Amino acid sequence: KKLTILEPIKLSREAINSKADVYYSPGFNPPIHFNGKLIFTIHDLMHIRVPEYRSVAKRVYYEIVVKRGIKNAFKIITDCNHTKNDIVDWAGIKPDKIVVASCGVNAIYQPSSSDKFSDLQPYLLFVGNIRPHKNVNLLLEAFSRAQVPQDLSLVFTGGLKDEQSQLVKKLGIQNRVKNLGFVPEEDMPALYSSAKTLAIPS
Repeated sequence: KKLTILEPIKLSREAINSKADVYYSPGFNPPIHFNGKLIFTIHDLMHIRVPEYRSVAKRVYYEIVVKRGIKNAFKIITDCNHTKNDIVDWAGIKPDKIVVASCGVNAIYQPSSSDKFSDLQPYLLFVGNIRPHKNVNLLLEAFSRAQVPQDLSLVFTGGLKDEQSQLVKKLGIQNRVKNLGFVPEEDMPALYSSAKTLAIPS
């Protein structure tokens, strides 16, 4: 979704017209102005911290809208202490203004004894999108160099992009990298449970 200054202006109008005491935004698009207590969520500062996602428009948006929102907010909610520290450093605010609240987990995510993915074993598992900040290329290179048993596979959900597929061939690990594509959520507990470990190199 493109960042646009029009959305925070629209949100401001709606928030003020609502005459609410508290306004909560679940994303990084706070209203430009609100008379009550403003609370909003910032999941990360990826758009200004990761070079591949930076642009003049995003930098301006974050400086004018997000940083202003942070300073005017009653509380900021974020997922982890790493992002909390990033926000404190970038926006110059006190740490006690930020609440760290981990993401919720669906009740279906319990240990599973299903053998649905037994044919893949043993395997390392990566779950997520293939975007620059996920460090998938680094994961592939590390896997190719790691002194681990040759029957150990690296399993991906969602699908690799051309760049990663070419890297797999270059590294000579085609037979050890498995791409499952889309996996229904009801099958994910079994996929997690059957894995030797979960790789999160982001």
